[in-house]
Amino acid sequence: MLFYRKRSTIEESVDGHITPSSVLEPPMKALKLPDGFHNQNLSSDLVDGYGAFMREVLDFNVDHAISKQLLDSELHDFILSLLQLANDKEYLDKLPTSDAKQHISKLVTFASSFFFDVFLHCRDRSNVQMWIEELKSIYSLHTSLATDFIANVLGADNSWFLEYLLHCSDESARNSFVALFSGILQQCVSSLDMKVPTLIGIEDEVETGKLSDTTILIQECIRKIVQALNYDVFKSPANSAGLLSLVASLSKIPTFR
Repeated sequence: MLFYRKRSTIEESVDGHITPSSVLEPPMKALKLPDGFHNQNLSSDLVDGYGAFMREVLDFNVDHAISKQLLDSELHDFILSLLQLANDKEYLDKLPTSDAKQHISKLVTFASSFFFDVFLHCRDRSNVQMWIEELKSIYSLHTSLATDFIANVLGADNSWFLEYLLHCSDESARNSFVALFSGILQQCVSSLDMKVPTLIGIEDEVETGKLSDTTILIQECIRKIVQALNYDVFKSPANSAGLLSLVASLSKIPTFR
């Protein structure tokens, strides 16, 4: 159901000139009951027909915009093509160095959010492997972006970790998150010159300043996974396959063995 503002076809005279009349706004004021009319089952202020359906129409229009625009496969292909520009050396060489880094950072951040918040919630995910490979390739070339991605996933305001590892019943979406997250985490680990310290020794290493920010971030990731295995997995055992799959993937990384 869609509402449109009606434009009158009657022309009006303004300062001697004939111009089309303005847009006719729908009546929004409440309807008053006649004086002396009283009914205990009726409110004294009645909403007109337009106002009665306003909420329903707005909700319908939002659903329509999401289904026809945000979930449109052509939009997804367009954003994927933008993401591929971040891997296009010929395109990046044409940009100044400072502009290229900023451009890639904004583009990858947006594409990653779109992938997890929109794309993995769609029925049509035929290009999911292309998305994963493009994102992995970009994060492998830019270690700082990989570190920012891990930090974002572990952030308090981000829901991807719990959403896909413990609360997601969609196997394909779970596996996609695990494949990308574990791949980027492995890239961060491989960029370090030292092994990740044990849980017991992390505090002493931090105090002496021997750990890099990336190492501390990886250690925090391990803490969160262990915590999820000890507590959160029992809250939603039916959908915890994603977490177990992540642990299996990380066990293949020599540093974590």
